[in-house]
Amino acid sequence: MVSRRGRDVKMRFDESGGTCYKGCLCRETALTSPLGKHTLRIGIFSNCYQPVINGVVRSISVFRDELIRQRHTVYVFAPEARGYEDQEPGILRYRAVEITHPTVFSLPIPFSRSISKLIPHLHLDVIHSQHPVALRIPLVFTYHSHYETYAPYIPFNQRMVKSLTREVVSSYLERCQRVIVPSESIRAIVGEEYPDVASRSVIIPTPVDLSVYEHLDPEPIRARYGLGESFTFFVVTRLALEKGLMELLRAFALLARERPEARLLMIGDGPLRNDLAGQAEALGLAGRVILAGAVPFEQVPQHLAAADAFAYASLNETQGLAIVEAMAAGLPVVAMDAPGVRDTVADGVSGLLTPPDEASLAEGMRRLMDDGSLRARLSAGARAAAAQYAVPDATQKLLRVYEEAIARGRASK
Repeated sequence: MVSRRGRDVKMRFDESGGTCYKGCLCRETALTSPLGKHTLRIGIFSNCYQPVINGVVRSISVFRDELIRQRHTVYVFAPEARGYEDQEPGILRYRAVEITHPTVFSLPIPFSRSISKLIPHLHLDVIHSQHPVALRIPLVFTYHSHYETYAPYIPFNQRMVKSLTREVVSSYLERCQRVIVPSESIRAIVGEEYPDVASRSVIIPTPVDLSVYEHLDPEPIRARYGLGESFTFFVVTRLALEKGLMELLRAFALLARERPEARLLMIGDGPLRNDLAGQAEALGLAGRVILAGAVPFEQVPQHLAAADAFAYASLNETQGLAIVEAMAAGLPVVAMDAPGVRDTVADGVSGLLTPPDEASLAEGMRRLMDDGSLRARLSAGARAAAAQYAVPDATQKLLRVYEEAIARGRASK
């Protein structure tokens, strides 16, 4: 049985050893991909999936869609989402406990008898985990996050939590045939912290569907938020402490003293929302900072098109997927120089990188407002840079990594 919205859905096993169940992807034999190779059966494990909207979920979704388009079979194993009905086939849910403090997230229960029984019948060739799991199948892992950054969310001794986190991650990485990192900066960090991983790591940034950023009309969104002719900076992210949003707010306050016509539109939700609203009020930014909340992912491109520039202050990015999406929409970027961000933004080409302080970020924002020719040049550079994140190319790199992991797994047996 598979867990789905907290209920068990019965399966039946066919005589060939394959499986059929509600929303299944039936096993097909002798399929070949557009590359002429046999198709793969892939299991993706994550501690979050739709309806959650974040970088990990977007990475899974875009790769999953392209892999299926190329006729590979993909199963996603993720925590249950109460009240949400999966519309996609091949989504298998673990039971989970909802944690509501200090932020809301689902903590998956790391054992499901029904799914453990199911996995051998799926005949998986490779497992791609977005978060640590343990199964005896060739294993690829994507290092999405600086895991120690999230230690403050765990209400225990921070030194102990960070030490335990490093120990768990290190032990897990030892079992991976390949480790994917989204940027050169993160590969350097992972290699320094976990030296044995260096020879098994490969860079594959999360790709972006560039087609959805074509022919966008900014006017409906600008009208929705009453932006008028105001110069509008945009940011889309989870509203959390590690995203540098308080620093961005204070930088915008410095800018707004000289440029009261500027606006800052924040898209997203999270535990910091009330604090950000209070800080904006305290800084005298009421009406100039718009906390729009979360919007469906398919509406994000339209929101980006309504902005004049993208501003970012996070120092804890592995890639900065939101920045790539902004560049795909042709937005010039101004961001604090940090690992992950500097791998995505070329200073003076596709955006401006500033020293990691509020005054410098405010000055970068002012430059974008005041220099139309600079904006036009950076906008063109942003679109050109985004082209290297096209989905098909990234997916071919991912498939090669899967094949390498399978070969390495076979050789180790």
